[in-house]
Amino acid sequence: MEKENLEKEKSVLMGTASTQDNQDGALEITVSGISLFAIGAHLSYVNIAPQQARAKARKEFVKERLLKKYWKE
Repeated sequence: MEKENLEKEKSVLMGTASTQDNQDGALEITVSGISLFAIGAHLSYVNIAPQQARAKARKEFVKERLLKKYWKE
């Protein structure tokens, strides 16, 4: 009985699951989290080129606009 209590205390302190069901649940949550992180990283990588193109176009537009307005020859 005391050994079981020590194991439960150890699992709580170490942050480990005590039963097979708990271990399976923790594994499912971990795999789900890794999957969501990977999907987010992929979507971020895919969308970076269009964002950079929009930023470059905006920069060029502002530059041309300022040159027309303030640079008079």
